[in-house]
Amino acid sequence: MASLREQLSTLGKGHEVLTIGQLEGAGISDQSVTRLVRQEALIRVDRGLYRLPDGPVSRNHEIICVATISPSSVIVLLSALAFHEIGTQQPHEVWVQLRAKGRVPELQWPKLRVVRTRISELFELGVETHHLGGQQVRPELWLTASSIGVKSDSKPVSRRRGRPSEQKKPPSPNWLTWQNLYGF
Repeated sequence: MASLREQLSTLGKGHEVLTIGQLEGAGISDQSVTRLVRQEALIRVDRGLYRLPDGPVSRNHEIICVATISPSSVIVLLSALAFHEIGTQQPHEVWVQLRAKGRVPELQWPKLRVVRTRISELFELGVETHHLGGQQVRPELWLTASSIGVKSDSKPVSRRRGRPSEQKKPPSPNWLTWQNLYGF
């Protein structure tokens, strides 16, 4: 039977970070995980999230940690721009999009900036799945037509009190993705 360290190195080969579920699925108990952390054979990144001390740490390590803890979230805005190497700004928070009533991941690190939406199309439109550090990461780049100077047929919705609210509609065809803009 392989030792704990051999099991750990085998499991960690394709992964930058490991969850407690992955470790327990490989037959490593939570008591053994605690022992490995004390022996410095495993580094605790955050609650339920671990990495090997000699394991790789990529420039997208923060995004990988968030995608591991919250696989249904989508990486958006500044974090998506930094992931796609657009611009020079490196965000100090990871911007994630969650469903309106979705649970916010409890992470001490990295800091999160949460954007909530009720529009389900924003979880598919312009979202690509990338495999980084053994995890699936979903960065999204989207722009509204008005943000890049394209005229829109839709009327602006008044946000004043007392005005009747219009029924919410899914994004119209004037929502543009980077694929539509540049023909990817």
